[in-house]
Amino acid sequence: KPRTRQKLESVNEGNFDGGMAEFQGKLYCTKDSSLIRYTDDTFTTSEFLFNITQPQRKMYFLSIGEKLYFSNGVDYGVFNQNETMDIWGIDSPILPPVAFATSGGLLPKGVYLIAHSYTYGSYETGVSPITSVTITEDNSKIVFSVPQGENAISANIYAQIGETLFLMKKGFSGEITGIVHDQGKLVKSEQSRKFPPLINLAWYKGRVFGTDGNKFYFTNEFDFRQYDPKYNSATVDNTEIKCLMALDDCLIIATQRAIYKYSGQPLKFNVEVLFEVSMIEGTEFKHERKPIQGFLTNAGVFTISSDGNVSNISENSVEFSDNYSDGSAIFRMQDGIISVLFSLKQVGEKSEYENE
Repeated sequence: KPRTRQKLESVNEGNFDGGMAEFQGKLYCTKDSSLIRYTDDTFTTSEFLFNITQPQRKMYFLSIGEKLYFSNGVDYGVFNQNETMDIWGIDSPILPPVAFATSGGLLPKGVYLIAHSYTYGSYETGVSPITSVTITEDNSKIVFSVPQGENAISANIYAQIGETLFLMKKGFSGEITGIVHDQGKLVKSEQSRKFPPLINLAWYKGRVFGTDGNKFYFTNEFDFRQYDPKYNSATVDNTEIKCLMALDDCLIIATQRAIYKYSGQPLKFNVEVLFEVSMIEGTEFKHERKPIQGFLTNAGVFTISSDGNVSNISENSVEFSDNYSDGSAIFRMQDGIISVLFSLKQVGEKSEYENE
């Protein structure tokens, strides 16, 4: 049940699957297998957005500028400032365009390299593999067609002249009859692919990060829809990543095995093992207005400072066992003191401390 901060008063009931975010003055969350947003301050009036494929998964939200990104590892998308929903990942074409030469144009004889990209509104993907067209007679033209990509509105057609691919035409089919191109148009990398649905979303150094199992992924710089599969992913220690937190100059990553600090630029990370402990899934916490963040592990409560220092604040004062599989965390403020409360799912036998 979502509750008000001051009185812990029940304001709405239903099956909430975890994850909430405020965006444009409205509360977004998952309830009863749906993604919804509350449109009033009393949380009694809500607006249905869409059905969730796997409702038992926690929804992660990430606000960047005037957009709200969301993902539970299966369902994902983007909300714009005007509250409309957009698709998130857009894949680059994997097949080359179909093109051939015929008479009736102004192209001189020679070998032309043709490629295409997909467009979705103002967004453009990376380019396709290149196809080669040989023109044997002057005054010819190139007829092309490209497979229509999923969710793509149109396509940009490029042709190589010298050492550069130039934008020549727009559309899924058409003709290139002469050398008239947009010299200011640069081609995106042909290695870019659709950014997959992930969890543990974070923003760091102009890129969106997320995790899936034992790997983390990050987008191209300031291009949150695509990534380079060859370079923009990494495995931490072959165990599941439980949490990824982004600070100004580093990432803190907690797995089943240890806590790591990744500092520096994304393609040149410096990796440091901080503690060999196992985080309890779902217990991460981060205050909206105060520099209080961290998570619970089998060795106690760890807090993370704004400069990336990680400390075990409960060491030698609280004993924990390995008998907790997952849990949750919530902030409580009482008499000006902020507390973090954990609710845990217990598995296995109780420790001696727990029995006492």
